Amino acid sequence: MSMWNREMEAQSRAALEALQEKRLAKALRRAENGPVDPSRLAEFHFDYSDPEAPKACPSTRADLLATAECVARALAAAGFEEGDPLLVAEPTGLSTDGFAFYQGCRKFGLCCIPAGGEDAALQMRLVAERRMKGVFASVDTFRRLASVKGARSHKSLRVGFVPAGGLKASVRREIEKSLGIELFACWGLPATGGAATIACECSKHAGLHVWEDLYIVDVVDRKGASVPDGRTGEIVLTTLVREASPLIRVRTGVHGMIISRDKCACGRTSLRLDLAR
Repeated sequence: MSMWNREMEAQSRAALEALQEKRLAKALRRAENGPVDPSRLAEFHFDYSDPEAPKACPSTRADLLATAECVARALAAAGFEEGDPLLVAEPTGLSTDGFAFYQGCRKFGLCCIPAGGEDAALQMRLVAERRMKGVFASVDTFRRLASVKGARSHKSLRVGFVPAGGLKASVRREIEKSLGIELFACWGLPATGGAATIACECSKHAGLHVWEDLYIVDVVDRKGASVPDGRTGEIVLTTLVREASPLIRVRTGVHGMIISRDKCACGRTSLRLDLAR
């Protein structure tokens, strides 16, 4: 199976946990030292989950490289090869998701069309004219694309990436059938750089692979106590390398469960999540 970074994605659980422990010590020191020196900031994007009070999500140059690394892993997991064309149908400006995929495309070496904000008819015309292999879009955007006349006829389009939050099985089947594509769910937060920066599905579709060399995830109950694998709770996140906005056991507000820590049939050894729908 194709991997972008086999050394990290397929390392043994023992090696992975040792790496996490080493990086966690640095992450704790980074968090204790307070905000990063403003002179080290490279970009600002924003979290619009509360439109009335958007939160700034700064990144250092190293953070931007980490974002691109994560998305490149997701692209490899979906079978992309260098030079393949992908349309980013979400904005690449102040919000993070579209920008994350734009960065990942550049790192991977894809031919990227950043078409966020354009109407669905134009986006689908670009898919046809440029023979796009894949599209990154939200559920709502995918539905608009599917409503364009002749959308199902674009045979070059085979892969879709979609944020996993709230992605019901029935919605997945609807989008896949209407566009004739295979969907790959991915997950990230604005504070971690956007879509796919925490986890993404592989071609086995047996859960979201967490990039555990970069994050530690836990699932907790209402009182904050860890719950056993296979039980739903709130996901708690710790960033291991993020510089501008380090997170230490932050409750994400996202619910889900750890479904497996076993090696996946794809060869990846990271734990797999299932997000609540």
